Amino acid sequence: ILSGCADTLIKIWEINTKKETYTFGGHLSAVNAVSFSADSQRIISGSSDTTIKVWNVEEKTLSFTLNGHSSGITSVCFSSDLSLVYSSSEDR
Repeated sequence: ILSGCADTLIKIWEINTKKETYTFGGHLSAVNAVSFSADSQRIISGSSDTTIKVWNVEEKTLSFTLNGHSSGITSVCFSSDLSLVYSSSEDR
């Protein structure tokens, strides 16, 4: 299970034990949207800080940050072939 939190963190949870297995940090505001890639090797996150971040699950590192929205991110996902990311925002 994957969760994005108001405390700026992203957490991976083990479903059987109901315990947190890893925490990613890097956003400056609440994390509003998170998603695993289809192969579960990457995480994408969107935040009220207007950034989208892509994380490497195995290496437990930030791969890169995308900028371009002027308001908080409300949803994120990968394309099935991982060549694109999709996002929505409170942009007007």
